[in-house]
Amino acid sequence: MGLGLLGRGINVAKFLLENGTELTITDLKPKERLLPSLAELSAFEKQITYVLGEHRLEDFRGRDLIIKTAGVPLESIYVGEAHNDREKAIDFAINKLARKGDWVLFLGKGHEKSMNIAGVETAWDEVSIVKEKLK
Repeated sequence: MGLGLLGRGINVAKFLLENGTELTITDLKPKERLLPSLAELSAFEKQITYVLGEHRLEDFRGRDLIIKTAGVPLESIYVGEAHNDREKAIDFAINKLARKGDWVLFLGKGHEKSMNIAGVETAWDEVSIVKEKLK
């Protein structure tokens, strides 16, 4: 979420693309404002679906992994939609992305017993979910 112009979104996208991932890249900025960033990803155009100038809720549903860049506010409805699939993202990181010898870090929710998703407090135990996915 948020390709941006500062390089963080580009670098994450390049890493995933270089490892064979197909991506949907979405940004509220229109294509014209993102041309430098798009040029950096041009070698991977067959692996990328772009949604520019808007975000669509359907682009955040049922995804294996969603990357939120720093400029996207946590209270965004799109972040709320992505949080709905956090367990699936944990499973994907552990069982699909990680290779033997890799470290997978889950930061920010391990100590919490609930998660606020779009203004609704939902029970959450990330430690138990990570343990379950490691089996």
